[in-house]
Amino acid sequence: MLAKQSSLILLTPGFPENETDSTCLPWFQCFVRQLKDSYPDLKIIVVSLQYPFQKKEYQWEGIRVNAMGGRNSSGIAKRLLRYKVHQQLKDYVKRNPSLVLSVFGMEKPPGLLKEYRQSISFLIFAGLPDRMQGPGTLFLPN
Repeated sequence: MLAKQSSLILLTPGFPENETDSTCLPWFQCFVRQLKDSYPDLKIIVVSLQYPFQKKEYQWEGIRVNAMGGRNSSGIAKRLLRYKVHQQLKDYVKRNPSLVLSVFGMEKPPGLLKEYRQSISFLIFAGLPDRMQGPGTLFLPN
């Protein structure tokens, strides 16, 4: 059972830019909808790194989405995106006492997450579905 003030941050490379965008990770959309229906008291926040390409905050079916607008960048732009995500996560950790962080659709957890191992309840990492061997990895804080 989750505490009433529990928060779940879903870190993902992309997320639909609006409720009519049905082609962007449809399996992930179903998963997020099911989470919302199953745990109505859970505060769900989606942090989308690359897509939508514009940096914006919006609601998707009543769920807060923070699009970082990474645009599949490289070089300095990629480093700047990492810094922005780092600042955003730092802010979430400060404001949310019972925090679960989940990373989807990446080959490995971003390096910046090491800093948050002490602050979060637990981290769930689920890699790219077509590259996963097993159900994913659960990282527990030290």
